[in-house]
Amino acid sequence: MRKYIITGLLTAIPLWITWLVVNFIFGLITDAGLPIVEWLVGIVKPDHPAIATLIQSVVFRSILAVIVIVVIIYLLGWLATKIIGKRILRKFDALLDKIPMVKNKNPHFIILPMRRSVSSREGSL
Repeated sequence: MRKYIITGLLTAIPLWITWLVVNFIFGLITDAGLPIVEWLVGIVKPDHPAIATLIQSVVFRSILAVIVIVVIIYLLGWLATKIIGKRILRKFDALLDKIPMVKNKNPHFIILPMRRSVSSREGSL
């Protein structure tokens, strides 16, 4: 019996800690997105009061706040990738231009030796 209690505790404690962490992060994200949701309610309410009432429900407002924050984080990542990615690519191209045998007229086209796949080897047997 003692073995099962210890095993149960060792199973429950990580689950409880995971729940606390997820709940904390969800609360932070929801709190960060609530001002945007409230702004959206202010825009929608004059023309569509029923939709505004739906948006103001706690569950819907929390879900919408999380969606808004995830979209903002996605757009921020996309923008950073486009700007930083282009800078990295330019620096890599400049580095390749300094290597005498690798210089190429098309800066984004480098021919690398192709490795034959298993399926192409099977066909030649």
